[in-house]
Amino acid sequence: MIERDRLYAYILSVGGFLDTYKIPKELPDSRLYKQFGNSVTTTVIERVAEQIKNALQSTGNVIPFRPTARPNRTLRKAA
Repeated sequence: MIERDRLYAYILSVGGFLDTYKIPKELPDSRLYKQFGNSVTTTVIERVAEQIKNALQSTGNVIPFRPTARPNRTLRKAA
């Protein structure tokens, strides 16, 4: 079984966190897993933004419109 600190270090590295990121010891495991799952690092955001920029530049800054089929949805009023 992997010890807690090594496991979290691995999860953080896969998520793009820097090695210097500190994990709060007082938080329960369930809370940490939820926070890791809901987080996005600036490294990931920068790479996504770069890909969007490259795609826009390659299409002359035009985003092609592709209509998609959507199921009909009926909205219900809140109770």
